[in-house]
Amino acid sequence: MSDESRRTEKPTEKRKSEFTKKGNVPRSRDITSVAALLGGAVVGIKMVGYSGTALFGFAENTFAHLDSSLDSVGPQMVRVLLQVAMPTALGAVTCALVVGTVQLGWPPALRFPSPDFSRVFTVTGLGGVLSPKAIATRTVFAVAKFAVVALAAFMAARDEYERFHQSPALESRELFGRLLGGITHLASYAVLALGALAVLDYLQNRQSLTKKMMMTKDEVKREHREQEGDPQIKSKRRRKMRELVKKRIALAVKKADVVLVNPTQYAVALRYLAGKDRAPKVLAKGRGPLADKIRELARQAGIPIVPDPPLCRMIYKLVPDGKEIPATLYKAVAEVLAYVYRLRRRSR
Repeated sequence: MSDESRRTEKPTEKRKSEFTKKGNVPRSRDITSVAALLGGAVVGIKMVGYSGTALFGFAENTFAHLDSSLDSVGPQMVRVLLQVAMPTALGAVTCALVVGTVQLGWPPALRFPSPDFSRVFTVTGLGGVLSPKAIATRTVFAVAKFAVVALAAFMAARDEYERFHQSPALESRELFGRLLGGITHLASYAVLALGALAVLDYLQNRQSLTKKMMMTKDEVKREHREQEGDPQIKSKRRRKMRELVKKRIALAVKKADVVLVNPTQYAVALRYLAGKDRAPKVLAKGRGPLADKIRELARQAGIPIVPDPPLCRMIYKLVPDGKEIPATLYKAVAEVLAYVYRLRRRSR
């Protein structure tokens, strides 16, 4: 069974994050190209009045002074062309950067380009590049792009021809406006068609990346062990912690004056040393099996066990191990300790 056929599990968040850090995110260069074309087209249309005025002004000034020196025509022409082309270029670059950043996500997953020839000059790499499926996919997209642009050009040219046939433009300014209108018409058709192809390309790249991120069951289990820890090691750690807790509780209960119980669910071991402790202190507490262990240790050590469910539950919930009880419980605990001291005196 091939490795691809065993990748049946959805990618985890960690695997997605690893792919993102490496720059492997779903994106389409065609979408960036269409965004640049659209941004340049929009800015060009908005600036068509300014561009037309600059070009016509340059043409009129040049043809009006043909008898003078032509040395300044070249620099002036370059300056005018820059004035006309610069806004459109800025619009295209801005849109391309924005769309590229959106595809990469934020913060963008940027990597410095480094050639990895091992991915190409291998049987697998060459097979991916020269496989019939890859060649067919590239050919289909290239033919589709050419066909879309050709169809857009044909439709735009047909519409403009019919429009020109119905109302011909003879003056230079009107003819220039018709030319710009035809270019705008062509750009609109091309952007819409190429945008649809770009969306399909993005979806195809996203599906391909998702398929590449799929994981095998062994990879999921290994990642789970890395994040949560080996179950055997965790079990040993928990068993060791329980043993340490039991030892600590055994030492603490032997020093207690009394153990309050509830009568089976909770157990709290208290101690009060006059002149040393400011208030009675909780040496150990537990619930369920741990409470049973505290009662057993108390019986073995001869520590009095006093059932007082309300007081036991309150101390268990309010006072951590090793801390003194609050002043609000002094009176209730003092009564219990007084009872224990009376029992000791009688036993003596």
